[in-house]
Amino acid sequence: MRSCPSWFGPPSTASTPQIGANSADRAGAPNPRNGNDVATHGWEPVTGEHAWLLAVGTMAVSIVLSVALFLTKVIRWRLARARAQRRALYIGALGEMLARGVQTDDVRRWAKDPVFIEVVVEYMQTVAGDERDRLERIVGLGDIRPRLASRLLSANPGTRLGAASSLAVLADRTVGWVLLIALRDRLPEVRIQAASGLSSIKSVVAIPRLIDLLENDDAWVSARIADQLVHYGSEAVPHLLDAVRRGATTGALKPATVQLITRVLGLVGDLRACPVLRPLLDHTVPEIRIAAASALGSAGTVDAVKPLIRSLRDPDWRVRARAAAALGTFSAPASVRPLFIALDDGSWWVRQNAAEALTEIPGGREALVDAISYGSAGAREASITQLGLSGSIRAARDRLERGEADPLEQRLISLIDRIGQKVRHAS
Repeated sequence: MRSCPSWFGPPSTASTPQIGANSADRAGAPNPRNGNDVATHGWEPVTGEHAWLLAVGTMAVSIVLSVALFLTKVIRWRLARARAQRRALYIGALGEMLARGVQTDDVRRWAKDPVFIEVVVEYMQTVAGDERDRLERIVGLGDIRPRLASRLLSANPGTRLGAASSLAVLADRTVGWVLLIALRDRLPEVRIQAASGLSSIKSVVAIPRLIDLLENDDAWVSARIADQLVHYGSEAVPHLLDAVRRGATTGALKPATVQLITRVLGLVGDLRACPVLRPLLDHTVPEIRIAAASALGSAGTVDAVKPLIRSLRDPDWRVRARAAAALGTFSAPASVRPLFIALDDGSWWVRQNAAEALTEIPGGREALVDAISYGSAGAREASITQLGLSGSIRAARDRLERGEADPLEQRLISLIDRIGQKVRHAS
């Protein structure tokens, strides 16, 4: 009777012929039955019994891992379901309390649950007026802010991040101290959320520390910190200007930091920044010149007009484009001629920004009509585009139909109609 293969049971005592190998091949190959080969090659022969045990062990491990994975998924599903149920109950209970203006002592027990605090944070971001006042009383009843402050000092990174995110919305003066500590946290996300909370309560003490992060943290965190400094408004401006002045004196301020501070000053729009921003138009780093030109559009005085006109000849087209846009905010007649020349710039953006600026400056529309009449193709295209976007062409045509158009409007409509006829004939 033929023996059964070894992987279905105990090994057979019958000899197994070697197929496809002659005696010469077998002579040179290691033989598991040869004790010398075992010593030479360092491995034990795998018998049928060993293979059977290996297969059984592998199958058992696979079963155990599959059961563990299944149980993990079931447990996670149950936890998620319980969390969703608690969340729904908290949403309903808080909504009822805010609508009726009532409170319950259960808030103290609920405040121990992070899910309840998440719901409170979401409500705080949406309610206003009397409902917000009621929610503030609920926050106080549950001692939510002290609880979050304690969690922000936890050794668990996830706990600290959750607490920082909640305090970014719920922060008040009582938790400013712990947010200042969190500015030194190892997690960048915690530092950003702490900065958000400090900016929401306008903590002036935190401004120097935020500027320090702006300079010394990585680029992503620094950009987020700059956004928080914008929320301070004019309160941050003296500190930011001092930082730029110190950097200009010592050379210690990194160009990327100068660029960020310049952007913040522009977004704040405080005119005290103009004397510091003007010299930055001559900085060796193009990105700083770009930021300075943009900032002067909102934080500049009339003293910035001449430097911005000079920047229309900057070698970097981005600086020229920003300078042209900034000049449109001053309505200075002295900039009409330089902007008219900029209509022939090689950059499309510079031409468009110059034309848009001219629509805002007294005497600028006359320059645009002249550009349509005898300017280059690029100047003509930019002038027509911006006069159309500003509504000047439509207004001039309406006034012409009512017989109220002035000579400039009559000339503009005549030029537009003539160009339209040429286009129709060409097509």
